[in-house]
Amino acid sequence: MSSAHHSKRILMQDEFRKQYDTANTRVTLSVILLASRTSGPEEVSEFVDATMELAKVCESPCSKHQPLEVLFWLRQKLQRECRKPCRSACFRSYCQQHIHHAGDKTQDMCDRIGNSNIIALLH
Repeated sequence: MSSAHHSKRILMQDEFRKQYDTANTRVTLSVILLASRTSGPEEVSEFVDATMELAKVCESPCSKHQPLEVLFWLRQKLQRECRKPCRSACFRSYCQQHIHHAGDKTQDMCDRIGNSNIIALLH
């Protein structure tokens, strides 16, 4: 391996790590806000946007994490938040829209990865 190639690889990994750390921190902060009893549509949207950004970052060849894992986690987290008794009907409805959208994104990714031969089993 040439020195230039090795340097380029290190720079690429470093850039990925910065993007991953930034996206992961954003998700962490958005989860804290989402868990609040007073969270509403804005917090749900921020959580979804942050998680989608993390999934996109995880598409990098440098990533040890799979974007599908992130999308499945997104759906599960929103489903758990919907089940909390303190949540309003409006909050639940807004979460359901995002759960459905995350399911569509998950299936799209399965189609890309498996040439439309993989079906995401979502419950």
